[in-house]
Amino acid sequence: MPLTLVSVAYPLAPVSLDAAGGAEQIVALLDEALVRAGHRSIVIACEGSSCAGELISTPRAPGPLDGAAVQRAHALHDAAIRRALREARVDLIHLHGLDFDRYLPPPGLPVLATLHLPPAAYAPAALHPSRPRTYLACVSADQRARCPPLPALLGVFPNGVPLERLRPGGRKRGFALALGRVCPEKGFHLALDAATRAGVPLVLAGAVFDYPAHRRYFEREILPRLRPPHRFVGPVGLARKRRLLAAARCLLVPSLIDETCSLVAMEALACGTPVVAFPAGALADLVEPGLTGFLVRDVEEMAAALDRISALDPAACRRAAEARCSAAAMAARYLDLYARLAAGEDPRPASASASVATSISTSISAPATAPRHRSPLSLPATAPATAVPFTVDEVIGLDALSRLQDPWRDLWERAPAATPFQRPEWLLPFCRHLLDGEPRALLLRRAGELVGLAPLSVGGAPGERVASLLGAGLSDYLDALLDPAVADAGAEALLARLADPRAPWDRCDLAPLPPGSPLLTAPAPPGWTDDRAPGDPCPVLSLAGAGAGAIPARMRDQLRRSRRRAARLGPLRADLAGPADLPDLLAAFLRLHALRWSARGEPGVLVGDPIARFHREAAAGLLAAGVLRLRALHVGDRLAATHYGFTAKGTAYNYLGGFDPAFAPLSPGTLIFGEALEGAAE
Repeated sequence: MPLTLVSVAYPLAPVSLDAAGGAEQIVALLDEALVRAGHRSIVIACEGSSCAGELISTPRAPGPLDGAAVQRAHALHDAAIRRALREARVDLIHLHGLDFDRYLPPPGLPVLATLHLPPAAYAPAALHPSRPRTYLACVSADQRARCPPLPALLGVFPNGVPLERLRPGGRKRGFALALGRVCPEKGFHLALDAATRAGVPLVLAGAVFDYPAHRRYFEREILPRLRPPHRFVGPVGLARKRRLLAAARCLLVPSLIDETCSLVAMEALACGTPVVAFPAGALADLVEPGLTGFLVRDVEEMAAALDRISALDPAACRRAAEARCSAAAMAARYLDLYARLAAGEDPRPASASASVATSISTSISAPATAPRHRSPLSLPATAPATAVPFTVDEVIGLDALSRLQDPWRDLWERAPAATPFQRPEWLLPFCRHLLDGEPRALLLRRAGELVGLAPLSVGGAPGERVASLLGAGLSDYLDALLDPAVADAGAEALLARLADPRAPWDRCDLAPLPPGSPLLTAPAPPGWTDDRAPGDPCPVLSLAGAGAGAIPARMRDQLRRSRRRAARLGPLRADLAGPADLPDLLAAFLRLHALRWSARGEPGVLVGDPIARFHREAAAGLLAAGVLRLRALHVGDRLAATHYGFTAKGTAYNYLGGFDPAFAPLSPGTLIFGEALEGAAE
């Protein structure tokens, strides 16, 4: 049966087979395959796109692609999706943008989102969609291995390239080729350095998008290196790309990020051209050393590989592409998945719901209006340690929660697994600056003493009221606070109150709970659907009794190398924020975090005045409580990186970091994380 499918591209990059971005090329290839198979294909993409099916174009952002431009594009894409749903009987929506969680369609039809970038590039809301019937797909085995356990993940759907349009041809010439978006993470300045060292001409082809960080990179790192015999030829379409790839002695891929799938490397192999690459992500699986190219660790090894590349057989490269890089095979897998999703199947493996739990959800009938304040609910004890019955009552509003700060902190101290994200210094600023609506909390008391606290917010899509733990979306693990003496029975009591049919919510979503939460082991109340799914793993390094010696040797070696490279530019200095310099260091952290994300064309997760105000208040409160660890790293007289973390209950927490993309070759993330790790060990 013919389907109607809407493909939604990243809002700021045009879709076509000639596009600079790999995701945009994949959209074009799948659109072609749908039309060829007799389906109706609707593509939502910015102006300048071309497709085989129907195009709904959104205005292309004029001027710099800054945070404001991204937000406008999100709104335009959301409107275009709603238009498509009004005008067509759509069976399925397939999303491809990094920011797809910003314009998810209303609940109803199935939605598939392909992750084209490393998992760390996506917001938590994207990887853990609360929208029903929303599924995720990876594009390579390496990317899948780097993903945390994600309940919505279907598996791997490898990308491919149009082999029939990419063939070997003509005589190999002496130049090396580098091709792709010209931006810091692609590392093309290192390809130029390697070609200069080897005495080999390099042709650099690709688009420089109008992101400020991309422009700065091109002007500061690429232009000074473009001395003869090297050339920059700008963006190239598919036909010219094929000619360049077929004629080049090799393709250089010095990527500085973990590539989920390198389409340009696949295209090179299809044209009979070997690839010399850093072993970044999926590139390590794509390039077969000594057969289809070489994997190298630095500029010196890349230069040496240029001298050996002529010994490789172009026919072996083409055979590898035919076996592993077919766009036709990719399209067949997706078309089969589209049919299954449109038919109402849930294609997730059966085991996806049998692992570590992170959420409990329920559908309960609630009256149209619920009492604002309710009397305490007495519950019988269920264990000898809790012979005195509990009372569970609810308080509503920021003032009410603020009056609880002292007993709240006392309870936090008694709860051994409580994290900084459960402290009032974190959650009360969240309410003041970021929460829509009023916060509320369930209070569990025994003989008048506060022994349990579950701070909540109620929100969700129009017509659906969802209760969730306060701070969700911005914090890492959240949970109810429970005195360990009553943890199991207290969790059961809190769940019973959450299931009260008089509650002013229709559903509870308690993610992201940690695996050891008593809320996960307590029996689900009658009428609840116990929907448990794998949670994100939290890597832990034990420092007990070993101090800095517990840091793995490989990590120590990497840190020493990074420090030696950085020290060539000036002395390294790490500062830890105190009361006097906290405002300046926090402002620097927010600025560098935004710089790092703008290099990817995204605003990051800390954009906007409300979130800056939240962090200013929360950081000050956590510093006063002895919990905050905000570090800044200087290289010479320049700020290179910042790290925002916490220390509490004998545990150091890694929250967020930021670095200046100009320092990317020095591995500033490694440097600042090393400072934080050594501080934790001390």
